[in-house]
Amino acid sequence: MARPSVTFLIICYNQSDTIAEAVESALAQTYAPLEIIISDDHSPDDTFLRITDIVGRYRGPHTVRLNQNPRNLHPGHVRSIWHMVNSEICVLGNGDDVFFPRRVEASVEAMMERNVSVVTCNPQIINARGDVQGPAVHENSEIVLSLRAFFETSYDSTVLGAAMSWHREVFDFFGLPLLTQRDIDQNIGFRGALLRGGWMIREPLMSWRHHDKNSSLYLQMQNATSPAEEADIHERTLCNMTGIIHTMLHDLNFYLERRPDDPRRAELLAGRATLERRLAETSRDWVIHRYDMARKKFVSKW
Repeated sequence: MARPSVTFLIICYNQSDTIAEAVESALAQTYAPLEIIISDDHSPDDTFLRITDIVGRYRGPHTVRLNQNPRNLHPGHVRSIWHMVNSEICVLGNGDDVFFPRRVEASVEAMMERNVSVVTCNPQIINARGDVQGPAVHENSEIVLSLRAFFETSYDSTVLGAAMSWHREVFDFFGLPLLTQRDIDQNIGFRGALLRGGWMIREPLMSWRHHDKNSSLYLQMQNATSPAEEADIHERTLCNMTGIIHTMLHDLNFYLERRPDDPRRAELLAGRATLERRLAETSRDWVIHRYDMARKKFVSKW
C-alpha cells in the first residue's frame, strides 16, 4: 500500500537564534517520501539566510522547498502559502521548536490508523536554553478532540498549533481559513472534529520552546512586566477569541448546509446556540475592556 504524500511545513519569523536547530531536526525526519517547505514571513533578521545556508548543504532524501514572503503576513502566513502544499497530509512546525526524528512518521501513522482528520501530540516544553520543563498538556487530558470543549470554551487544550498535523480535507472541504482570528490552530482542530475527528498522541514527538519572543498570547501574558502590557495582551486575547468563535460559527453553518443528515445534528445545533451566546458575551467583554483601558489611559499597541 502506497504511503500518503506528506508535507512538513515549517513557518518562521525573526527566529535567527533557533532556526538552525529547527531546520536540522526537520531534515532528520524518518518518514519518506517527504516534502519539506520552509517559509519565512519576511523576517528583518538573518533567519532566511541561515535557512538557505543549511538547506544549500543538505544532501539527504527529502525534497526541500523554500519561500520568503515579500511582506509580513501574520496571521495569514499559512493561508497565503497553502497553494504550495499539494500533499494529502500537512504537518506543521515552527522555527523556534525542535522536532524528534519520528515527528512526521508517528503523526501520519496515528492519522491513518485512527482514521481522523487532525492529529496533535503532547510536546515537551523547553526554555530558551533548551532545558526541559515538562509536558505541554496534562497527562490525564482527553486524547480525542472534543466538540463539547470547542462549543463551551472555543478551545481544546490538546490542540496546539506547534504540534498539529491535518489531512488536506480540512481545507478542501471548508476552504481556506478566514482572516478573522490571529491563529488557526483551534479552528483547524474544530474542523477536524466536525469531519472525521481528531486524536492526540501522548508521545512528545517534539520540543515546544517557551521564550520571551513567543507569538503565543498566553506566553506573552506570562512574560508581561506591567499592568498596561497585561491589559494590552488581554485585549488582543479577547479580539482573537471573538474571531475564533466567529470563524467556528461560519464553519459550523457551512458544515450543516453541506451535511444536513449528520446524525449529530441536534448536538451541532445546540452547539451553534452556545457559540452564538459566547460570541455576544465575548464581544461585550471586549468593549468593556476597551473602555477600562481608556479610563486608565492605557494605550493599545495594535
